[in-house]
Amino acid sequence: MPTTQSEDARPGTDTAHPEVSSRVVLVRLGEDGGLTGRVRQVERGTVLVSRPLDETGEAVWLRSGDLVELSWQAADGRRSARAELRDVDADGSCRLVVVGPVGLSQRRDAVRAPAGVPVTIRFASGVATYSGDSVHAVVELQGATLDLSEGGARCALRPHPALDPATGDAGAAPGVGTTVELRLELDTGLLVTAARLVRVHRSTDQRHVWSLAFVDLPERAADRIRAHVFSLLRTARARGLV
Repeated sequence: MPTTQSEDARPGTDTAHPEVSSRVVLVRLGEDGGLTGRVRQVERGTVLVSRPLDETGEAVWLRSGDLVELSWQAADGRRSARAELRDVDADGSCRLVVVGPVGLSQRRDAVRAPAGVPVTIRFASGVATYSGDSVHAVVELQGATLDLSEGGARCALRPHPALDPATGDAGAAPGVGTTVELRLELDTGLLVTAARLVRVHRSTDQRHVWSLAFVDLPERAADRIRAHVFSLLRTARARGLV
């Protein structure tokens, strides 16, 4: 869909709305995680935003009537306002109307970058025995991140017998919402933290691709991840990759 902007919403003429093609952050009221999108159109008080992505880069469907905190970068600083989702297009794009006063935002956005960081995921698996009892075994998956931010990661994991539907034990794979132990091998050393499984992706090969969101990540750990991501971005820019 082409991006258009009405005459009364030209860049720099109004701080009450974000500019067309600018990046915006949407935070549903009562939640902490931010969603990102691009402004496609601003017209007659309605802001059309592309289907938002979560912290792991996955598209998210919102519902009409949702209230969000909408924030964007203006010429005089970062702005935010409460907005109502009036309609959702067939492709997931959101039509928002600002319903609250616009003010300066204190929210800091998560920075995400493609990152092949070695990763290990460990979780307790309930395995059914012949007697019908349930015992717990620790399953350990190895792989690398596909992208990483201080909010979470998307990981490509090598095949594991316990997760193979043909040979694995029933109940071995964790379900969405399960908390696992995540180990990231950053430049500054090993970082171990809890993460929640957000989504399991279908893969054309034998890998398992999981989206994970960090759970109660300490500020110092978030700083380490942020520094690692910025380092990757600087390297990518130096190579002309971004």
